[in-house]
Amino acid sequence: MGRDRNERGRYADGIDPETVMDVFDARDDAARPVTASDVVEELGIARRTAHNKLNALVERGTLDTRKIGARGRVWWIPDRGDADTFDGEELRGDPTTTLADESGDTDARADAVDDATDGPADPPADAHGADAVGEEDALDAVLADLPGTVDPADARETIYTAREYLREAGPASKATIVREIMPTHPLGYDPDAALAKIDAGDRYRGAWWRKVVRPGLEALPDVSKPPAGASEWKATEGDT
Repeated sequence: MGRDRNERGRYADGIDPETVMDVFDARDDAARPVTASDVVEELGIARRTAHNKLNALVERGTLDTRKIGARGRVWWIPDRGDADTFDGEELRGDPTTTLADESGDTDARADAVDDATDGPADPPADAHGADAVGEEDALDAVLADLPGTVDPADARETIYTAREYLREAGPASKATIVREIMPTHPLGYDPDAALAKIDAGDRYRGAWWRKVVRPGLEALPDVSKPPAGASEWKATEGDT
C-alpha cells in the first residue's frame, strides 16, 4: 500500500533517514552524487525534510556532503577504506593494487561531485557549511525557550515546513501560515480553534505562533518578517 499524501500532494507520514538511501540505490550511475531535488522528486517530501534526512545521514557517517557554488549542495556515499593502515594484501583483496590506484579512484569520485553542478566548488566549514551552522545555532536558541509541552524536534520540523511553504507559495500573512501549516503540525495546540478565530475575522494570538513559529522564522536568515505597515512574511530560495 502506498503512503498517504496530504492536500498539497506530499506524503503525510514521516520517513526514516534510511529511506533516503533508496534514492542512491536507484541511480543508474553509482558515482553520481545526489541533490536534495533528487530526494524531493523521488520521495515526494518537502525540500527541508529532504535536507534534514540527508544531513542526519551525514552525522551518522553514512553520507558525505559538499557545498557547490553559492547555494548548491550534493551528497554521496563515501568510501571509508583505511588508507593509512592497510597493506597491499588488504587492498580490495588484490595484492597487486597500489596506493596510486586508490588515489585515482578518490580523484574520480571528486570529479564526479564537481561535474554534478555548474558552479565552482566551495568547501564548507563543516559537514553542513558555515551558513547552515549559523542558522542551526540561532534556531537552537529559540528551541531552548519553548513551552514545556512542545517537542523541540517537532517544533524544528514545523518551522522548516513554514519556511518551505513561504518558498513555494510566496509571501504569506500570519493567518495564511497558520491556516496552511498548523492543521498538519499542531504541536499539541488546537488548530480548529485557531482557524475558527481567523475565519471569524478575529486576531489570532495563540502560543503556536507567538512562542514557536514566529520566533523560529525570525531566527532563520533567509526569512524576512513583515516591515512596518505590511503583513506578509517572505523567504528566499534555499539550497538545491
